[in-house]
Amino acid sequence: MTGRCSPRALRLPGGGSAAGIRQRPMRMPKNRPPHKDLRQKRHSRPAAVRDKHLNAGIIANFGDNANPTNGMVAFEAQCRRRVRMAFDWTYNMSSLKLTLGILAAGLLLSGCVETATYEATNTTAFKQRDKELLAKIRYENVQPPENFRRAIVEFQRKEAPGSIVVDSDNHYLYFVLNDGKAIRYGITVGEEAMAWSGIAKIGSMAEWPPWHPTKSEIERLGVPTFVAPGPDNPMGSRALYLYSGGKDTLFRIHGTNQPEYIGSSISSGCIRMTNEDVIDLYNRVKMGTIVVVLAPHHGDSPFGSSSHMALGGNSNYGTVQ
Repeated sequence: MTGRCSPRALRLPGGGSAAGIRQRPMRMPKNRPPHKDLRQKRHSRPAAVRDKHLNAGIIANFGDNANPTNGMVAFEAQCRRRVRMAFDWTYNMSSLKLTLGILAAGLLLSGCVETATYEATNTTAFKQRDKELLAKIRYENVQPPENFRRAIVEFQRKEAPGSIVVDSDNHYLYFVLNDGKAIRYGITVGEEAMAWSGIAKIGSMAEWPPWHPTKSEIERLGVPTFVAPGPDNPMGSRALYLYSGGKDTLFRIHGTNQPEYIGSSISSGCIRMTNEDVIDLYNRVKMGTIVVVLAPHHGDSPFGSSSHMALGGNSNYGTVQ
């Protein structure tokens, strides 16, 4: 439609027509500024700005970017860069964690590794009876694992030289030497070993002792009331009987006819050593030797000092007599 209406008939809303009606031309009021199109004109941004948006993964179309393929390509490239950056970050963090873990393990090992000098069994110290009975054993005389074999080790505790320390948790018995050393023996422990802890003295010693099972052992294990000395006797080649307060604790350090259990905890029994090791220990101790049996999960000595222990002073475990 042009600026002036045609003299032809106009179509009315009701469907009729009005002939001869002329529409007056639109006139602007006086002193009124001409009408302006307030819509924002479309314009084209500089290429650098468009590239920035494309690199950000946005498909921008400002009139001269009719093909969205460029934006999609840019989006895919950006995604690849982000994935690569994430992978590089993850790889770098994993490498850092691995390096720190290796360093930490090295520090722990450097502080925890114990220097041990392993000792072979000295059969020259055996008596003739020892050699005869050990030659008649019917059990398999297996060697304990290396870490439970007899060895001279550094000893940082404060027990006096000549005393015995029993560490049931770690299955070790120590005979304390001078100059911060000790002979370490692998042992087997049982319920009695875990239940009893404290300070005792060796009150009796026996070579190839007989076995007199307690009433509870007879009921629980079905063993006879008496087992004669010999290679098949569970008491083994030697026995050290521990006393506290002048009374038998019924706690023993003795040999075994089950060397395969050295380094383990079994259902019953006192402190068990291989027959060869208990002979070696027997030759080093004497009547009245102090024996310290550490409580389960006990990280330090149960007495104040080595001199306090050696003199039989009072402690949390009573008086050693």
